Amino acid sequence: MDMKLNDEQLVEQFFAEHIVEIADNGFTKKVMKRLPQSALRWNKLWTAGCWAAAILLFFLLDGINSVKAAFIHVTGDLLGMLASFQFDSFSPFIIYLGILSTTAVIAYNVIENSN
Repeated sequence: MDMKLNDEQLVEQFFAEHIVEIADNGFTKKVMKRLPQSALRWNKLWTAGCWAAAILLFFLLDGINSVKAAFIHVTGDLLGMLASFQFDSFSPFIIYLGILSTTAVIAYNVIENSN
């Protein structure tokens, strides 16, 4: 791990010391001005049309009630699953080991991500 950190620092230092600035001389602006504007307009028009069609179909096909019904079904299924779960088959030691291992994995990920 120490070697990995050292290698990364060396690579960063190398690139920091060897930065090469390339003169643009207005090249980017010239290219952007030469791009066809009609394609950009058609793209924006097509995107707006698709959004309008999607919103129109959402309301015409009663999307609000469909989303509401799906939410109610998913919520009911989750609550039913939680209500029917039985802890009888698990010993307290197994539950403790599960909590401990989950905590250890979370702590390891936090420590690794902070480095």
